[in-house]
Amino acid sequence: MSDWLNHNMNDFSHHSPSKKELAVKISFMEHQIEKQDQKIATLEAAIKELKSKIQTDGHSVGYLTTEEVTDLLKMCSRTLYSYRKQGRIKGSKFGGKLLFRKADVEQLLDEGLG
Repeated sequence: MSDWLNHNMNDFSHHSPSKKELAVKISFMEHQIEKQDQKIATLEAAIKELKSKIQTDGHSVGYLTTEEVTDLLKMCSRTLYSYRKQGRIKGSKFGGKLLFRKADVEQLLDEGLG
């Protein structure tokens, strides 16, 4: 529960809120929910766009280089290597290059980068 909500729930235990106080608090909560819904919609659109780029980048083999993945996901190579070490994404060395399957990059997006 958020700090704000905890604080305000404690207010209720000390006195009964008026209808006006409740209406203000409900309005505030609805506004916060709406803002979160907008953020979620923005993230969903960004993920959809990234998946589209992965599927249409011209690679017929279905693999991306480290540089392509980091550019696409806007992350540094250390983060990608850390994800690989944690087992969050698989990478294969081929010809001295580390390659990542497009499907694995999509799965990482589906699971979330955080």
